[in-house]
Parts: sequence; C-alpha cells; structure tokens
Amino acid sequence: MTKKDKWIRAARKNFHPGERKNCCICHGCKSITQAHHTYPLSKQFDDGIDTPIQEFVWLCPEHHNKLREIGITRQTIKRLKKGEDK
Repeated sequence: MTKKDKWIRAARKNFHPGERKNCCICHGCKSITQAHHTYPLSKQFDDGIDTPIQEFVWLCPEHHNKLREIGITRQTIKRLKKGEDK
C-alpha cells in the first residue's frame, strides 16, 4: 500500500459526517445520500495537505456519479450546498 493510499484510508476512517441529509441538488433521497468531499482526498494528498479537509455535501447516488464524471469545482459545490436542507 502506498503512502497516498494509507493517508486516504486514515482520512476516511476519521470522517464522521453525521446524520444524512437531503441531496443538495435534488433535495430528495435522504435515506440513500452519500457524503461527497468538496476537495477530493486524493487531490488533498497530491497538494501536500497534512490534515484532511473534511468539507462535504450530501448527494444522492445519481448526482454523486454525475459530479464525479464532470469534475465539478469546489466553488460550484459550495453554491449548491446552500440549499441542502430544502
């Protein structure tokens, strides 16, 4: 296992997002939403971050996959997050 893999594994182990909330895009699917890091852990490691930034948004599986496909920016996710509890 590489140093990067170990760092990411430890970051995930120490990640406690709390109670699920609605998807910040469609505002539904609370029971199946997934926490999506606004600053991907792999990028954090590559950028030399020592302590993981555990900033995230809740996304339904469909929107989670779409955002990964298009590589959405942190700024866009932050704007989307403002409506997460609707």
